[in-house]
Amino acid sequence: MTSLSATSRRSLLPATAYHVKKGQYGEYGNYVLQTSDSGAGVWAASEGSCIEANSTGAAPVGVWMHLAGVSDGARLSFYLNGELVSTNDLPGPLTENSSPLYIGCDFGNPEGMGYHKGKIDEVRVYNRALTSNEVWQLFGGASPNVDNAGGASNVTATSATLNGTLLSDGGDSGTVVRVYWGTVDGGMIESNWALSVEFAVSSIGPFSTNITGLSSNTLYFYRCWASNAAGVAWAGESESFFTPPDVMLNQSFSDGSIPAGWVQLLPVWTAASGYLEQTQYNPDMDYTIYYEPGINWRNYRVEADMWASGWYHCCSANTLRFRYMNPSNFYMAQLHSDGNIYLSRIADGVMSNLAQVTVGWDEVTRRARYAAEAVGNQLRVYQDGALILQAVDNTFERGTIGFQSIHIRGFYDDIVVTLLDGAAPLIDNAGGATSVAATSATLNGYLTSTGGCATYVWVDYGLADGGTNKASWAANRYLGQRGQGAVATNVTGLAVYSNYYYAFYASNTAGEAWAQPSAAFQTLSTNYYWDTSTGEGLQDGDGLWSGTDTNWTPDLSGGHLVAWPSHRPAATFFGTGTVTVVGSQNVGEITFAPGSSYVVTGGWLRTASTTQTLNVNTNANATIYTTLGSNALSVKGGTLTLYGGASNTANYVSGHSYWVDGDGVLSFAGGTNTLGGPALAYIRRGTAIVSQAQLTLQRDLVVGSAGRGDLILSNGTLVQNTMMLRVGGYGGSTSYLRLWSGAVSIPAPHNLLLGVTANSTGVLEQTGGSLTTSGSTISLGESANSEGIWNLDGGSVSGSGYTYIGRNARGIWNMRGGTALRSGPVILGQFGTGLGTLNVSGGSLTVTGAYDLVVASATGSVGVVNQTGGTVYVGRNLILGNTTNTWAAYNLSNGLLTVTGLLNRAANAVSEFNFDGGTLRVGQVSAWFGAITQDAVAADSMLDVTAFNTTLSNDWVAAVSAGTNTATVKVGAGRTLTLSSNRTLRLGANGVLTGGGTVSGGGVVLSNGATLAPGLGGVGTLSRSNSALTLEPGSRLAFEFSGSSNDYLNASGTGSLTISGGDVCLYQEGTTNALSAPGVYPLMRYSGAVGGSVSNLVVMNPAPLRDYWFAADGSNVVLHVDSTGLPVIDNAGGASNVTATSATLNGFLSSTGAAAAEVSIYWGTADGGTVEGAWGSTVSVG
Repeated sequence: MTSLSATSRRSLLPATAYHVKKGQYGEYGNYVLQTSDSGAGVWAASEGSCIEANSTGAAPVGVWMHLAGVSDGARLSFYLNGELVSTNDLPGPLTENSSPLYIGCDFGNPEGMGYHKGKIDEVRVYNRALTSNEVWQLFGGASPNVDNAGGASNVTATSATLNGTLLSDGGDSGTVVRVYWGTVDGGMIESNWALSVEFAVSSIGPFSTNITGLSSNTLYFYRCWASNAAGVAWAGESESFFTPPDVMLNQSFSDGSIPAGWVQLLPVWTAASGYLEQTQYNPDMDYTIYYEPGINWRNYRVEADMWASGWYHCCSANTLRFRYMNPSNFYMAQLHSDGNIYLSRIADGVMSNLAQVTVGWDEVTRRARYAAEAVGNQLRVYQDGALILQAVDNTFERGTIGFQSIHIRGFYDDIVVTLLDGAAPLIDNAGGATSVAATSATLNGYLTSTGGCATYVWVDYGLADGGTNKASWAANRYLGQRGQGAVATNVTGLAVYSNYYYAFYASNTAGEAWAQPSAAFQTLSTNYYWDTSTGEGLQDGDGLWSGTDTNWTPDLSGGHLVAWPSHRPAATFFGTGTVTVVGSQNVGEITFAPGSSYVVTGGWLRTASTTQTLNVNTNANATIYTTLGSNALSVKGGTLTLYGGASNTANYVSGHSYWVDGDGVLSFAGGTNTLGGPALAYIRRGTAIVSQAQLTLQRDLVVGSAGRGDLILSNGTLVQNTMMLRVGGYGGSTSYLRLWSGAVSIPAPHNLLLGVTANSTGVLEQTGGSLTTSGSTISLGESANSEGIWNLDGGSVSGSGYTYIGRNARGIWNMRGGTALRSGPVILGQFGTGLGTLNVSGGSLTVTGAYDLVVASATGSVGVVNQTGGTVYVGRNLILGNTTNTWAAYNLSNGLLTVTGLLNRAANAVSEFNFDGGTLRVGQVSAWFGAITQDAVAADSMLDVTAFNTTLSNDWVAAVSAGTNTATVKVGAGRTLTLSSNRTLRLGANGVLTGGGTVSGGGVVLSNGATLAPGLGGVGTLSRSNSALTLEPGSRLAFEFSGSSNDYLNASGTGSLTISGGDVCLYQEGTTNALSAPGVYPLMRYSGAVGGSVSNLVVMNPAPLRDYWFAADGSNVVLHVDSTGLPVIDNAGGASNVTATSATLNGFLSSTGAAAAEVSIYWGTADGGTVEGAWGSTVSVG
């Protein structure tokens, strides 16, 4: 919990001035007290968010103010001059930082913004939340502070409880409180109030008082007041409330009698049973009973319990009559025997049904609570509190209540009549604003309905649309009680050249109504002319700018701007219109005022000096077809669209700054556009779009500064002829360069930087188009604590120059599609604080020519490549750790990695090459790596020696872990895999050595589960030159045989062949069928003796009736396949002719072997397998 306060007096009005700030420029501070041209307030950092509580309206100049901000852990509150003006919820505790507390400045702001110009005094910081009373006393409020919080409660027709809160007693325990009330708002003048009550309060906080003697159905006002030795204080505004109407009748018949006031047209009514009942049912007679004192009631609600029994006729009805004038004129609710309830009118004896609802027989006879309302022309019927019927009718304005039963026994009880104040009013803003001047206007509306009672009218207005919330409107005017018809009032003191909104509001005892939508108007200019002393001019509506001179003035008779010989005035556009420029016109500042909308066409338009700007302000919309020569652009909250002139020529901007701010939008929609000049250009907080246009940068462009910036290429061209395009420039911003289509060209010696300053993030999102560099640099994570991200999902990247991923900070290149061709080094982690990551899941990256892919370049740097797909081609070397004390890793789990040169690392570099899937083609692997494991965890993996030769200067282990995937070392025909002296290629479980090429040098070890397959899908020869071959138990030789040749392992030169075990798989070519043709087959040629015994080789899948054995025949290991002479038989045909007690059993004798064969058939209810005695029955068939 934190509190801070200060007193301040401003002598100038900068856009934003920081009075007290915990934190430097570019970082979220704990808390900030500030003033600006839009208000004053406090903001604080919490859970990664900036939470604000602000006042509205510009903070004054030359006036001392007291500012206070309070955080209680749950809410952030701002007090101005002791008064609470704004609160906001906090998502969590305040963010801490270690920065100093700064007074009167935004330390480190490179733009010089945020500096307070004036005086500051009495700065206080607390480690707790101050109370409102303490803030009031810091402000110096020795007098009390009070409000009307809580409003009026417990309001009856004659009494109410009036509530308030003593916010501060000013430190004086003798403070007293009064509450003033009356039917007229007395404001802050005691004598204007009718009544008051005074009492002492014992502590700061809520208080209340109960008042009586009020009039029913009346609008009242009240206001709280407090006083102590230092002075008095009034609540900010008066509160109002209505007293409800009186109950005019509350009648029950429990005593068995009918009270006075009830009139029977015929004496047929009784209350002897404790409720009202009609005793005769002749339809030709009118038996109505009515309450005579209510004959002049107008707006009321009558309620009664009604039920019935003993239907005597098909047209029976039980009726409640209201606004009853006489037997021939009234309204009634009928509970009819046809199962309907009707709302009807009897006028001069003629009945008309106004509405009806079907409820059924049982519903119209049961006892229920019915009510009928008549308010103005609104008629409603309720059953048990639910509205069931309503209608609008103007026939009767007044009348009493009554009942009658027709052909039925009807019963009535507990009758209550309450006077109503009518329906809620209806009002609109018809007529709009008229007589609009620079500072005044007449606001018009229409009160469509008063709802039948006294109605009071206000109009609310302001620079912002407050909708239906009174607190959101800046000002209001009370028009008093009004009748149906037009309402209007003249308001003054308005701001010139400004957009205003207004809405009428009406209220009565039945409710309230707002005129919506709000109406809008714009005040006029007080100087609709060129001011010859300042050179300022204004454009309102359509106009023509022309003349042989390059200066302007208005033609008041036509409302146009024409030649003026001696001035270059500023041009301000407000309202809406189309302006045509004729010829070449020079002006000063060009400003599109807030809310304006203009189209500018024709000619050439330019500002006259290097300090003048084309400004597009909040909610303004400027579309310019005119060729533009402006010294600076400033789009702050509006939209500026440039089409490049009628001839599609250049827009040249050469001033000191080019801004898009306040979520503004700058769109280059055509033509050739150039941004030049000596200063930085900014997309500070907003969006620039290049579409169907060319934009050439002649000065540095910063995308993002203290807010999010977006530069979007959509079928446009961006040419960077400046030193730097900075994305994620300043102030902790996250900003974007989005290349959707079109082209970005960066010639030497210019640079594209993503993530430029501390805490900023720059993102390049490329889904299409082309990015071309010519000897220029692409840098991600340029400065410490920044971040650069490149998402390549489509399109192309080409050209020359360096590519730094994590130059001084974090850089991430996510390659998911598209093509990248870099004629220059690609470096991950350039300097000691660099952290570079390349994630390749799709597309292709090519590092061409004699250039390297360097992962971790300088001492202390970190680089990581994660390849899960796509292709990576390195024209020279892949260096994992370029110097000592670097950390580098290449994780290949899928896709194709080609390194035509050396896979290398520096001594003492911490480097990893993790080969878990995919394909690797490499010219040479450095001995610095030691053993490399080629596994197949993520997918099948392959060391591919088919495109060029490979030298392994280290041990290589393929597939050390068992699994479903395969790790393959494939040496293509005519290619050589060379193992350096004393190096070993070991194949583990699921490892395969295959191909028709040569493995030379070192040793090859096939361990348990490994496979050597010379052909692998075709007959081939795998040669070994001067390399040892060891077959360990559990290893596998896989040979394929055709009619004329078979796979062959050719071992020549020095070395050894050691067979300590091994399984042999023999296949017919292109199948998985076992080799069965008898013969002698050479498998391995060896120039020396064979170590171990060839009898250690075992055939895994022998064919039936064949014997296999191996022998050393001179320099060959050969395989003998012999016929065994056994018969061959199967169960072909199965069982046929199956009946309930018999079947035919079929088989096929495919070979008798060496002699005649005797055949028997075994059967039974259990499968006996190949054990004769396990079968139940047998028969010999000869």
